[in-house]
Amino acid sequence: NDLTFVCAHVALRTALAMVLPEGDIGYPRLNGLVGIDHKARMLGGGAGLKPDEMEAVLNQLGVSYEKIVHEPSAALLLPTEFQRDLYGFIESGFPALVGFELDRPNPGPAGAPRHVIPVFGHTFNEDTWLPDAQRAYFGGTLSYYPSENWLSTFVVHVDNFGPYLCLPRHFLTRDNFRVMYGLKRGPTPFGAVDAEAVGFDYLRAIATRFPTNGVDWYDRFVVFTRCGWLVLRTVLVSRDRYLVELKVATARDGASLEPQHVEKLQNTLPESFWMVEASAPELFAGSRRKFGEVLVSAQQPIPKPLNPSLLLAARLPGLLIIGGGAKPLAIEKTRLEGHTAPFTVARIG
Repeated sequence: NDLTFVCAHVALRTALAMVLPEGDIGYPRLNGLVGIDHKARMLGGGAGLKPDEMEAVLNQLGVSYEKIVHEPSAALLLPTEFQRDLYGFIESGFPALVGFELDRPNPGPAGAPRHVIPVFGHTFNEDTWLPDAQRAYFGGTLSYYPSENWLSTFVVHVDNFGPYLCLPRHFLTRDNFRVMYGLKRGPTPFGAVDAEAVGFDYLRAIATRFPTNGVDWYDRFVVFTRCGWLVLRTVLVSRDRYLVELKVATARDGASLEPQHVEKLQNTLPESFWMVEASAPELFAGSRRKFGEVLVSAQQPIPKPLNPSLLLAARLPGLLIIGGGAKPLAIEKTRLEGHTAPFTVARIG
């Protein structure tokens, strides 16, 4: 450690192995990308990789990322605010680098030392009391349940202790958290948390405009939407991956989406977009199923006030809506009238 690499090298190497086509990247190349002699620097009493040097590595490799900072000049409002963003990166199949400050009784002149670790997965607990308790006992005001509420631990690699360790949810708070680099499929004008809020607004508008369509599971979707009981899961997904999953999505009776509807989506969807899946607590945590999903554009900022311009499509029991920007929405009936399984997300390789 130190002479060959520091924690930033390990974090970058671990995360980049998940997204670079060539896979593993060695420490000499990482140092070469930022033009430093790491051994000479450390022997001279220098520090490890700085945040701007980590960013230089990502930029030179053409890796898109979103940076979230918690410093006195850019403070977070909520104790664990960054963790919903962290969950969004992981659900989209990408890792994140999380930097935090260590507790030291007598920090040096440069302040307390810092550490960075890669986070690349999570575990779920379907029996957790948090989703209901937060709403019932602690004044939660959201009109839906983020699926992140069922998250139990983040899966991390720590150079000091080993791989595949579980970091409990909410263990790191803003008191220690300092910076996060969330790797992404490509640049987007807004993140997963905002995309989820937009998706919910569209789902609520659909439930208002079409209060019933004679399909039992659609009518249940409307009830859960109006009562604030939806569970939402947000993923940044590619068109190709979405269509692969859509073609095999089936209800309990074996019904699937008609090929002509799949073809319409293939001809209209952009290369990548936000997918906001809509479920219910019993469906999501109990049987791993969902009502459907709404697709939100990831290519343009959120308009104020919100309008249908970001709505690419929505698939719900018995109903398919295809957006067209300035064009009127196309409303189609479908034979896929039941709930389906949530999409899996393939990691980029």
